[in-house]
Amino acid sequence: MIRVLGFGLFLCGAAVFFVDGLRAQSPATAIVNALVVDGSGNEPFVGTVLFADGRITQVGRTVTVPPDARTIDGQGRTIVPGFFDLRIDASAPAGSASSGPSSASAGDPQEILLPLLYSGVTTAVIFATQPTELDVIRRAAGTADVPTPRLLFGLMLPAGATGGATGGDAATPLASLLPDAGRDAWRRLQAGQPDALLIGAEAWRGGTIDRLPPETVAAVSSEARANRVRVFMDLASADGVRQAADFDLTLMLGGAGDRALDASAATSLRQRNATYVPMLSASAPADQRGPTPFLAEVTTAQERTAFDAARDQAATPGNWQARRDTIKALQAAGVRLAVGSNSQRTTRPLGWSTLQELRLLVDAGLTPLQAITAATSGSAWALGLQSDRGFIAVGQRADLVVINGNPIKTIAELERIERVFTGGREVPRDDFRARLTRATSTSTSAPTLSDPTPAPTTPAPTTATPSSPEPKTSAPKTTAPASLTSSSTSPAAPTTSTGSSSLPTVPAPRTSKPLEFPPTASSPSPSATPPASPAPARSDAAGATTETAVPSVTLSEPMIADFERDGNQTARGLSWNSVIDPPGNQPTTMVAGRVIRGLRDHALTVAARMGSADRPYARIVFPIAREGETANVSRYRGIRFDARGEGRYRIIFVTRRVQDGRFHESYFSGSPLWTPVSIPFASLGQTKSKAPTRWTGHDLVEIIFEIARDAGNMGWLELDNVRFYGS
Repeated sequence: MIRVLGFGLFLCGAAVFFVDGLRAQSPATAIVNALVVDGSGNEPFVGTVLFADGRITQVGRTVTVPPDARTIDGQGRTIVPGFFDLRIDASAPAGSASSGPSSASAGDPQEILLPLLYSGVTTAVIFATQPTELDVIRRAAGTADVPTPRLLFGLMLPAGATGGATGGDAATPLASLLPDAGRDAWRRLQAGQPDALLIGAEAWRGGTIDRLPPETVAAVSSEARANRVRVFMDLASADGVRQAADFDLTLMLGGAGDRALDASAATSLRQRNATYVPMLSASAPADQRGPTPFLAEVTTAQERTAFDAARDQAATPGNWQARRDTIKALQAAGVRLAVGSNSQRTTRPLGWSTLQELRLLVDAGLTPLQAITAATSGSAWALGLQSDRGFIAVGQRADLVVINGNPIKTIAELERIERVFTGGREVPRDDFRARLTRATSTSTSAPTLSDPTPAPTTPAPTTATPSSPEPKTSAPKTTAPASLTSSSTSPAAPTTSTGSSSLPTVPAPRTSKPLEFPPTASSPSPSATPPASPAPARSDAAGATTETAVPSVTLSEPMIADFERDGNQTARGLSWNSVIDPPGNQPTTMVAGRVIRGLRDHALTVAARMGSADRPYARIVFPIAREGETANVSRYRGIRFDARGEGRYRIIFVTRRVQDGRFHESYFSGSPLWTPVSIPFASLGQTKSKAPTRWTGHDLVEIIFEIARDAGNMGWLELDNVRFYGS
């Protein structure tokens, strides 16, 4: 049942206008003919990535490349999103003197940051035991003409022993740190204004595990989260992982070093939407951490000698096979994995250790694609940055790594990095390498990022996708509800009436800085497949097996829905509808309806508060074919629409030929401002399908826009001008 509500929204105060033409526009850059690994976990495809002004503007097999764009031939290359490293240690090893250019306290702090960016790490979390250690790096990273990864700054408590953070003896057992002492230690660290706090809840001491009292962990984590600080847990045992889940601490590093995590514990982590950061490079035996040719690109000969000497002593104690088995259990349960290397000085060289972590994940049983997904979108979701980076998708930050080879086939080819882009600007890797491999640090000026220049090295593709038609209006966009559709149960169940005061409202556009963390947990990984459920409205028609031929109607009109018709009518006179996940103890509540866009135009707005289901979602379904028919859209190249939102969204293309419910799909990211989005049909994929079906466009039934968030969280989306393109 559909309930239609109407209410007015009156806007008062000063008007705000966004004039794109007043901003300086830099030339676009296109990487063509490359294998695109978009970070979502979907199968790669050969295509083009176009970016300008720091953001990705088009992705697909066929992309219109502007004539003045810088064009890079990606033949034989692979493009992946910039890598994340969630655990970089900027502190000097206990009891050792700072040595070499990799020391934050004795040398140039850029020597910590340059090898990361050289290695394709474009986002990193830097941890230290003292605020003063971070201040040096923070100042260096804030220098406008010095290239660094985008950094989040974290402090450690108790950094493996209580002495580092509390002022006590470094040999003091963790179990002696009581809640009041823990709170005092956190308050001293808070003066350093950290983005993250790493609680060393467990640590190895002489072959045994020392633990913080649970009440201390609860007290410290509660105070940190109350101050909007991201809390990480450094763990050493399977029991510690279970305990962290009980405290609802969902960013876990290391752990399960005494025995493998069992299936029930792994399932519990998935239900809590936890992220597990294995840090295998910190615990692998010496024979698993041997040098590779890439090591010589980011270290001096002196540093490599020190690395070889420390290799036998650098591994964290514990059962190596148990750690590998834990990875398999987590992957099987669908737990989100992220990447952190625990790089620290010469024992675990910066940048190289991040790439080594991906090799070790593959050795532990992941596919290369799964390992790359963990280092990109998995880590972005863990930090709440998934709407800004971690994917190769329209609207995402142009943090990109170009590899001369195919790491999807052979993970070792990940080290064959050829280009790195951060925010669309190419990193001068040759300058970096010269600086990183010299024997001594000098006072030469730091290299600067290069702006893209309109000097094509290869001609643009001759087959081009037509540009999108002009929007209905170029006026600044404001929205006011016109009519709304509310769903709090699935369509098959009776509609539950709710008062207007309990309905979620569409939030205002975000204006916070990109690196600020949201107060709630991040959403499920886009690569995770929702539980098997019938597609909304008419998915039975899409998936049913029948011997009777179904008429296929060729669509000549590209418009699907412009929301200018009364009620919920599409351009073909069909009715779009809203669907939520199967109801649990607390069903998802959803509101959808037409709103005013600009002066006279309309758009669709959707807002939902997720229920208590295992993987809650809210969907808007656009029927393309009438009952008993399918639609032939093979004449078109893809779908285009205008969107405004926050976070990651999935589009599902329901076709009759797909029998297992694993329909073709794609993803896009929302932006607080109205943004045109293009989804080429050539880029569609099927996730975990046991019987993959080639996309033909001959039997389309409906198109579904899905919002998937954590239980209890809000999601919203606005759409307009949904249409096919490229006939």
